[in-house]
Order: sequence, then structure tokens, then C-alpha cells
Amino acid sequence: MEQLLVSLLVYATILALALWKPNAGRIFLGIFFLLMAWGVNFTITLMDPPSFVGLGSGSFIPFYRTIFTDLVGAAPVLFGVIAVAYETTVGLLILASGRRTQVGLIMGIIFLMGSSPFSMSTLANPVLALALQYLLSKPHHLSLAQQLRLRFARS
Repeated sequence: MEQLLVSLLVYATILALALWKPNAGRIFLGIFFLLMAWGVNFTITLMDPPSFVGLGSGSFIPFYRTIFTDLVGAAPVLFGVIAVAYETTVGLLILASGRRTQVGLIMGIIFLMGSSPFSMSTLANPVLALALQYLLSKPHHLSLAQQLRLRFARS
């Protein structure tokens, strides 16, 4: 329950950032997905791949329990690699511009909503998905790289 409350607080703060400063929220979320991919899932894949099984084996949904026990349990490293690749793609697309950003936001929403029933700690994911949903309504003309180039060109 404590993990859920912490997640809710963090995700509500990120949602507030996205509502207040959409571009800053988008950049934060893109980096967030990259950090989760490489800082969490890549590390787990290298250090303790069987722990991926525990991620969804206690799910509230029987189908999820079966998937994690049978499929993920049979190839936890493969699951980790797929998770890292997916989250990396989401993060990079969110940091891009235009249509690519929209695709990344949609992929992020799918990821967050699909992983919500994994456990108590992931039940707050829909709050973060709301931030991505809101950002879908905003234009994203410049990628992070373009914004950085412009900022440093002015200096």
C-alpha cells in the first residue's frame, strides 16, 4: 500500500507538471521512460531476471498471472530485453517531434494501462497515463535535440 501511495504522489506531481508546462512535462516523461528502461529494467535483466516473474504473478487478473508464471517465467531475460526496447522506443519518440511524439505518447499510454494490473505498486499508472493523454492534445513542433540546439545557439 505504501508503494501505491508513493507512486500516486509522484505521478500526480508529473501530471501537474504536464498540465502546467506541457513541453517540460513531455521532456520529463521522455527521460522518465528512458530511465525506467535502462535504470530499472536493464539492471533487473542483468542482475535478477527471474524477478520479472514476480512482477505480474501476483496480479489481480488471472490472465496476467498465467502470462507471468508461464511465459515470462520461461524466458525472463527475453521479457526484460523486450521491456527495455519498448520503453526506450517510447522515451525516444516522446522526445522527438510531431507525429513521432504522438506515437510515443500513445505507446506510453498502452504500456501504462497494460501494466496497471500487475500489482499494487502499478495501480497508479493510469494517473501517469492521464499526463500522456493530455500531452496528446498539445503540439510538439520541436524535439528535445532541436530545443537544445536552439538554446545553445543563442548563448
